Amino acid sequence: MTKHPNKKPSDQIAKPRLRWYVNGVVIIIVTLTVLVYLSFIQATQAYLEAPDSLDLFLSTFISRMVKSSLLVLAAAIFFFFFSIQDYQMTIEKLMVTLADSTTEDLSVDGRLLNSTTRSLRRSTRTQIEDLDAITHSITSILQEKEIYIEQLDYQGQQILETLITRLLKGWVKDGQQASDICLEYGIDIAHERLQVLVFGEYGQVKALPEEALLNAYERLQTILEEMFHSLFVGYSVEIEGLLAVLVLPSEGESLLDLDVSADLLSIVKLAMQMVFEESGTTLMASIGSVLAGISGVARSYAEAVEALQYTNLIGADTKVLTHRAGESEQIASERELQWLRQELQFVNRIDIGDIDGAAAIYLDILDASSQGAPASELVRYRMLNLSNMMVTAIGRMQLVLGESMTDYQALVDCITQSSSLPELRENVLDVFEVLHEQSLAHKSQSFYVRMMDVIEYVQENFRDQNLSVAAVAHHFDFNPSYLSRTFKRVMNVGLATYIQHIRVEAAKSLLKDSHVSVKKAAEMVGFSNVLTMNRAFRRLEGTTAGRSRQVVENR
Repeated sequence: MTKHPNKKPSDQIAKPRLRWYVNGVVIIIVTLTVLVYLSFIQATQAYLEAPDSLDLFLSTFISRMVKSSLLVLAAAIFFFFFSIQDYQMTIEKLMVTLADSTTEDLSVDGRLLNSTTRSLRRSTRTQIEDLDAITHSITSILQEKEIYIEQLDYQGQQILETLITRLLKGWVKDGQQASDICLEYGIDIAHERLQVLVFGEYGQVKALPEEALLNAYERLQTILEEMFHSLFVGYSVEIEGLLAVLVLPSEGESLLDLDVSADLLSIVKLAMQMVFEESGTTLMASIGSVLAGISGVARSYAEAVEALQYTNLIGADTKVLTHRAGESEQIASERELQWLRQELQFVNRIDIGDIDGAAAIYLDILDASSQGAPASELVRYRMLNLSNMMVTAIGRMQLVLGESMTDYQALVDCITQSSSLPELRENVLDVFEVLHEQSLAHKSQSFYVRMMDVIEYVQENFRDQNLSVAAVAHHFDFNPSYLSRTFKRVMNVGLATYIQHIRVEAAKSLLKDSHVSVKKAAEMVGFSNVLTMNRAFRRLEGTTAGRSRQVVENR
């Protein structure tokens, strides 16, 4: 086996010196890192103490940095000289011992070499431990710096979101200060034209769980950020269950440009489609006007929210909409007058029991409620009036139907719990159907009772020659035609025919007595003469009164 030649003293000295240089470089790096870290901290503190004055900020920052730098440099120098003394003393002792050793006193020098080797190993372990401690300290400092930077970024994001929220809600009082702060974040709201997008749940589908809605908003933000890259700059924030996006054009573009506006609309539609395809969540969006300034932010946001709420209330199918102006005051006044007329007609129909007519009028009013009313508050007001009209109608029907009316409270709750015009329309149709059925049942029962009264009256007064349909109707305060139709519908025979039938049956009983003449029988049962009685007999019996009497006598 080939032996390796002994290493030269210069090689043995070079390796420790290399370690010495490494330690020196490490101390310099740590010192510079600490100085950078402290400068960031001191700059932040100085800004917080003097946010409005550049001179005061610089003087505070320089004063703090001088003190911090002196302390750091003193500590660095101390560690630097400590490492130099430690490493050099160990290396010099080792080199002297190795240089003076000879082959003759190998045994003595061997013991010395073993002792020196053990000392060197201990020193080396100590140095390695020190180096590991320094490395660990550097790593800890860098990790703390990253955490601190992340915290500052998060705080900065929170400050920006709070500022955007206050701008959208119109809570900013000091316009100049807000504009200056916005400029620090690259938002020139004082001069740039801007626009606000608002995203929310689609009112035609079932309400989403909160977690699903937040996930949809998060995905939507990511998609918009990617699509806005070249044309727009967007700042999004979640407000009261909605996702609001403040949109500004990129440099050289304008939101007033029709092509840019069309691009924004296309991006919004595509983003919502992608969210639906990925998560199955259906959203709707509204776009406010293109405005400028702090007041413009709040106004554009209010318009977008208004349009979104309005669309949900009327149940429109449009999923991307823009704010629109309302109708003129003259048209609005004429519409309100028409509303009042129809409302009066509706009440009259309810009072006379015409449920079908009342339903037709009510649905006409309901369908016209969303026309020319872009303001959601106006739609809510009209919905409240419509609900009150229907509740009043249910109450009036209860007075008419009395105990025969069922589920009164359920019908009222069905109306009052409607949250949109389409839902109200659907519930109203159900209520009218119930009212129609109960009204028919009540009328049938009521008419039967009244017709029994009519029959009883006819049976008691048929001998009166003046008894007729008109006389009976007058007695019961009915219209003659209405009474005749109603009597025939309930009893399956006309009232005039029924009166003749009662008289004929009474005449037949009288004619069984041979002492009662036909003329006398006619007078006793209410016929004006024999001719009239014979006409009734022919119609009902197929013969005259005299022949009918002969048949009875022959038996």
